[in-house]
Amino acid sequence: MKKISIIQPIIDAIDETDGSANKHMNQMIKWARYIEKEIGTKTGYPYKASFVTLTGAMIDQPDDCYKVHNILLGNYTDRLNLKYLTSSHKIISVDNRYDNINDQLDLEYVWQELNSWPVNKTLWEEVGDKISMADEYFNQQMTIIYQWIETDEKGYWKINDSHSEAIKRYIIYMLAKKYMFKNFKSSKMTRNGDMAFVTDLKGDYNIAIRNARAKDNAESPIDTRE
Repeated sequence: MKKISIIQPIIDAIDETDGSANKHMNQMIKWARYIEKEIGTKTGYPYKASFVTLTGAMIDQPDDCYKVHNILLGNYTDRLNLKYLTSSHKIISVDNRYDNINDQLDLEYVWQELNSWPVNKTLWEEVGDKISMADEYFNQQMTIIYQWIETDEKGYWKINDSHSEAIKRYIIYMLAKKYMFKNFKSSKMTRNGDMAFVTDLKGDYNIAIRNARAKDNAESPIDTRE
């Protein structure tokens, strides 16, 4: 599957609007990253570890972060057995082990340092491109375990070309929804027309997302080989 920068569908969205949307570039990048996560990929994304020292309650995600999996107290970047964890959550060449609660595969027992101390997943959440912690920390070393996505030379995500149309459509929808709000306060006839227009845009991006997933699923395994 051909890869392109996530900036390309943003540029395409600007071209299809009035052109003034470029002043909202940072916001559009956030929208593009959000909808790329929603589209996903059948092959998943590999895992890696990143080390941070936290003072406060907010962590900047790495530029290539697709989704945070876990946070450990301490620096374990050189000792985590990430080679045992694949993007499809399968165990390779190790004995299967199950927990006592819901009889499911206990991945962390296999690939996480047994003496490491994870931060409970109810005590942190991903907020945009940051990790918001429930507690304040002072000079605390942490290891972030996350799925990563390839980036271009400027640090922007590289996406499947098949996702471009869906991302563009979503950005156009969000631009209309957010920045046409003043128009909704005009006469009832105009307001109804504007709201119908935004509803149509929502339908367009939902169709484009389904098409993107269908194209990914239809790709030949030969095309995905490196």
